[in-house]
Amino acid sequence: VLMLIMILTLIYGMSSEAFDRLWNKLIIDLVGAPDMLGMGTTFFWGAINSVALLVTFGLTWLIRRKVDLDGKGAIARTLLTLTICLLVCLSLFGLSQTLIWASVAFLAVRAIRGAIAPLVVAWVNQRAEKGSRATLLSFEAQSHSFGEIMSGPTLGSIAQFVSIKAAMLASAAMLAPALALLGIRAKKAAEEEG
Repeated sequence: VLMLIMILTLIYGMSSEAFDRLWNKLIIDLVGAPDMLGMGTTFFWGAINSVALLVTFGLTWLIRRKVDLDGKGAIARTLLTLTICLLVCLSLFGLSQTLIWASVAFLAVRAIRGAIAPLVVAWVNQRAEKGSRATLLSFEAQSHSFGEIMSGPTLGSIAQFVSIKAAMLASAAMLAPALALLGIRAKKAAEEEG
């Protein structure tokens, strides 16, 4: 399970790079410099990031109340659901034609990614022995960063030579192996519980 977690973290890192670097460029290409309520572009960027933080907090709070983090398969099932939602929302962000849809998809992607991170940490803590938790959590963070490094040049090239939207769709497609791995793990956990 710990190896699975590290592989998943690598995949999440690979998928996150284009979104992290290019989300605001996609919005600018879509509508020009966004101006919210006549307050200017800086206000828009601050407002959308603030709302994203609040939505992330709300989703994380809801998951914490509804998901039994001590159950063997609960985290895997929740991560599977969140990863499906992330794939869909990242694709919708890449395909958005209006500022409203791009903003909604952006908020969803940020909230889902924000909810995935503590679940992965909880899963590591659940599975790791006390003496190795700090090392494994450090390795998990490094795995995410390594995924970003691996995919950055490829996704950057797609954005430059094809389009930013294509890079977002490629980022979404990179989540497919995570879906397969989480599906297998969730099924196995269900069999163990049943």
